[in-house]
This record gives sequence, C-alpha cells and structure tokens, in this order.
Amino acid sequence: MNKKAEAVQPRAAGIGMNRALALGGVVLVLVLMAGAYLVLRQLSTPSPPSPPGGVGPSSTATPAMQQSTPEEYVPSPLIAEYEVTGTPVLVFNCNYLRKGTYATKERRFQVPEGTERQDLINELCSISGADSFCGFRRDTGIAGTLQTLDRAGCGSGAKVQAYAFYSPSCSNSEDQAPILDLLESDFSADLEVKRICTPIFDGDAERCKALVASHAYDE
Repeated sequence: MNKKAEAVQPRAAGIGMNRALALGGVVLVLVLMAGAYLVLRQLSTPSPPSPPGGVGPSSTATPAMQQSTPEEYVPSPLIAEYEVTGTPVLVFNCNYLRKGTYATKERRFQVPEGTERQDLINELCSISGADSFCGFRRDTGIAGTLQTLDRAGCGSGAKVQAYAFYSPSCSNSEDQAPILDLLESDFSADLEVKRICTPIFDGDAERCKALVASHAYDE
C-alpha cells in the first residue's frame, strides 16, 4: 500500500468515530428531553378532588362528628324552685332553707374552729329529732337561721335529704363543701346530700357543665 492510501484509512476511521459519537449524543439528548417532558407532565396534572364532606384518609372528621352538636347545659330546676340567687344555700327535707356558712369565718379565725359543723348538727337535730344528731347537740353562742318553707309532705324519709347549692366560683361554697362532705360520711345512715351546681358568676355555666359531666356534682 502506498503512502497516500495509508493516509486515507486513518482519516476515514476518525470520521466514522465522530459520527458514532455524534449519533450517541443525539440519542442521549432525546432521552433526556423525553424524561423531562414526562416529569413536567406529571407535575402539571391536577390531583383528583377530595371526596365531599371532608371524608377521606387525610380528614380527621367524620359525617357523624360534623352533624353532631354539643348538648346544651340546662341548670337544675331546683335552683329556680328554691329561688337560689346566691351561694352557698342548703335546703333540708325540701322544707328548711339555710343561707351562708360559718366555714369562711372559721378560716379567717373570726369564729371558733368547728362552729359550722356544730351549727349544722344542731339544725339537723331540730329538723329530724334523730338521736344520731341530737346526741351531739351542743349549746353555742352562734346559731344559724333556718327559714321554714311550709311545704307539706316533706321529710318523710328515713334520712334527712339535703340539697347543697354551690357555685364553682364561690369561695364560701368551697369552704363549706368539705365540712358537709365529712358530716355526710359521719352520719351516712341519717343524712344524704345532693350537690347542685349553681351558676352565679361569669363562666359558672361552662364550669357546671364540665363538673356535672365528671360527676363532681349531682346536677
């Protein structure tokens, strides 16, 4: 082979390689363009609408939850029946009403300790005549006032029935409550207390609703 032919062969080989590389580059560009097109199309496609009413895996609400409405709190009808406008108020055997408490004065050292308990025992003795109360009756210089309501047919049961009207925001109610609780425990055979949550101050209705639901009050 002459020198001219030898020079032509490497040149032709170089041209073929360049063409192969160029073709491969074109294919790679087309593949990348096709991939980019698919990605853009996927991103531009709108998501399917959520089911009506917020029902679906991403929703925490259910139709029952959406349709339900909270029950309205209705204060005890006993509050209106006994015309309670302030607390604490005790009603014994639906016929004897007692307003106020000495418990707060005890806490402030304005009266001797135990005054509230003793006055309640004296009043329960007067109402029921039961030996369980009258055996602990003591004469004191302080006596609460019972208002007689003159209702017929009250107090015929074996136990003295007491309604305790308390406001959850009333400090006087808080002072009296543990004394009455202990009295009911000590005289469980002769005294039964029903605690009535009584809205008096702002926010009491919501507090009463929660306290009645948690059974902290009877109604």
